[in-house]
Amino acid sequence: PFLIQRELEEGSLVIAMDAAVPDNDRAYYLMVPERKAESAALKAFRDWLQGEARAYRAE
Repeated sequence: PFLIQRELEEGSLVIAMDAAVPDNDRAYYLMVPERKAESAALKAFRDWLQGEARAYRAE
């Protein structure tokens, strides 16, 4: 947190969630505001990202 303390204090950066996320160097998390969960653009991005991850694992 010390690297981003100023941004946190200014409010230009916020903590996305209070819950701890498992420490895994092979994991990514796509966090989307609930109000945008049904966005066609976000769904397309999510689908693309999942496809890329599947292709990477298949290599």
